[in-house]
Amino acid sequence: MRARDVRRLILVDHALIRDLLRELEALFSRAARGEHVLDEMACQRARDLRRLFVAHLALEDNHLVPLLRSADGAQRAEAARLAHEHALQREHLETLLRHLSEQRRPAPALVAELHELVLELLEGMRGEELAVQSEDFLGGEAVPVGIGGP
Repeated sequence: MRARDVRRLILVDHALIRDLLRELEALFSRAARGEHVLDEMACQRARDLRRLFVAHLALEDNHLVPLLRSADGAQRAEAARLAHEHALQREHLETLLRHLSEQRRPAPALVAELHELVLELLEGMRGEELAVQSEDFLGGEAVPVGIGGP
């Protein structure tokens, strides 16, 4: 797969993930206000996030990381950083899903945990988007910034 194709797929995935994160945060915010929304719907949306995010990480691991490893020194270092970040993100997401399915923790603790995960994922996606949208990304052309999002 060419660098520009990988870049485009990453940005599309990020938009989908961002929408799902917003939906989960809204559900968890309602739970923090005392509404009983930490039910099967919230669990299902969290599982949807896992499915989408794991597929996205596979895309990056299978296509982006090899491209970065074949590039210059800075991009090779980025490949190693991504592998480490992906492992941490997988672990954090699995922990949240376990806590949500067990529902032994109080809703405010789950809300705080989700919020931390959302911030972590958004920060990681923003960094990746800046990298893949630059003209320096694997010798490609710049991509319009409007594809990603805050």
